[in-house]
Amino acid sequence: MESTLQPRKWMPAVGLQARAAALVSTTAIALLLASPSMQAQTFTVLHFFSGGDGQFPYAGLVRDKAGNLYGTTLDGGAFNKGTVFKIDKQGAETVLKNFKGEKDGEYPYAALFRDASGCLYGTTELGGEYGAGTAFKLHVNPTTGRVTKVWVHSFRGSWDGGAPYGVLIHDKAGNVYGTSSYGGAHYYGTVFKLDKTGQESVLYSFKGGTDGSTPYSGLASDSAGNLYGTTAFGGAFSRGTVFELAATGKETVLYSFSGGTDGAYPFAGLVVGDGGVLYGTTNSGGDAACNYGSGCGVVFKMDTTGKENVLYSFTSGMDGANPYAGLILDREGNLYGTTEGGGDYSNPDGTVFKIDKEGAETVLHRFVWSDGAFPYGTLARDSKGDLYGTAFYAGSGGGTVFKIRSGLGN
Repeated sequence: MESTLQPRKWMPAVGLQARAAALVSTTAIALLLASPSMQAQTFTVLHFFSGGDGQFPYAGLVRDKAGNLYGTTLDGGAFNKGTVFKIDKQGAETVLKNFKGEKDGEYPYAALFRDASGCLYGTTELGGEYGAGTAFKLHVNPTTGRVTKVWVHSFRGSWDGGAPYGVLIHDKAGNVYGTSSYGGAHYYGTVFKLDKTGQESVLYSFKGGTDGSTPYSGLASDSAGNLYGTTAFGGAFSRGTVFELAATGKETVLYSFSGGTDGAYPFAGLVVGDGGVLYGTTNSGGDAACNYGSGCGVVFKMDTTGKENVLYSFTSGMDGANPYAGLILDREGNLYGTTEGGGDYSNPDGTVFKIDKEGAETVLHRFVWSDGAFPYGTLARDSKGDLYGTAFYAGSGGGTVFKIRSGLGN
């Protein structure tokens, strides 16, 4: 079952449309023999979306110190244009904002960023004054819960970019940084900066060739202020890139994916570990035995010179397939993420996984439709090691917010 509300512009054939073919290519016997370990976890659905309170949460979540979760839904809400929501520790939901599809934007794909003062930053794919999407800053009063708009930036869809799908990041001066999937000087997307008032500067315009094309994810930064990201397409082999953007505006392509065992089409962003090491996922490539040779995605590690090490290749079996989400990293060097497919031969609705430093995978949860399906968003993790995330669909149709109690701590 698939909705017309799938990501409209860019969901590639290597994603949802290829799930059935990927499963046919893998026998049930192989699945059983190759099934990775699965730790004893406690999975809880904190919230089922019903439509009026939002539906189809594409992005992941952000937590505050009190344990509240904040996120977005792609659709639903009072105007069927998406929402910003809050889930408290008891699982009670509050809709903080209903997008109207006018100047405030519509269809938020990206996760939120929350600053120390409680302000929330996000983007919408469409809407705004020019219909090409927005970036916004909202203030949430910690006492009353009242939400007020601080600023909304409307993209023009031309030189300044359009359709910003990725999460925003923040610097100490109050500026935010992100990417747009199209527009710019060459119309292949941009890296942009917004100051404290929402005024935009384009830091880089992708040319669509070896420098990369069409960034769908947000950015990561290091202590020196360099920005790191991915483009889903472009590069030397037209299968996507990992890039660095220096404070001077100079872009360096650290790696071009070939579509082989190294991976292809990185839709997710990066996480920076110790020593500036980068970690990420690709949606395709990897194991050539999976998905008729196109692969089912990889988890990779990369140093600042662009040397890639594939930590894990998905097989479309019990281990999962086709990760759209990025990774999170704990202090011990373990990585956590989601796949939108695979997990169970009869219920290929996605997984939550852990990859240790040696590249061994542990499946923490396999979705079975009634508790959620197709987790596209990056996970959040608390100090106890518990994980939080969203699933795009559920048995009720509108998606879920879930918690996995690991008991592992950190």
